[in-house]
Amino acid sequence: MLPTKGVRYEFELRAGDTPTCAVYDVRVIDAADTVTCVVEVGAETATFVGTHDGIGARATQVLALARTIARHADGGPWPRRVTRWRQPGVR
Repeated sequence: MLPTKGVRYEFELRAGDTPTCAVYDVRVIDAADTVTCVVEVGAETATFVGTHDGIGARATQVLALARTIARHADGGPWPRRVTRWRQPGVR
């Protein structure tokens, strides 16, 4: 289901074999479009893997949300799925 307002960010674990690094498939969904990318999350960083065309201005938000996943990885398993929603005008 597409959001009618705002943006939904869905992170799905692709690989998380080590406690210090995980790779997530990310979907950025709004009322007009769905765009995908891949993000690698480390203990201190988050970076795009490959291209992230179409993400545009939301790239910063994707990386910021990915870094919040890293903060919760304190030696435990990486979350399999994380969903975040941002209402219009919220960064």
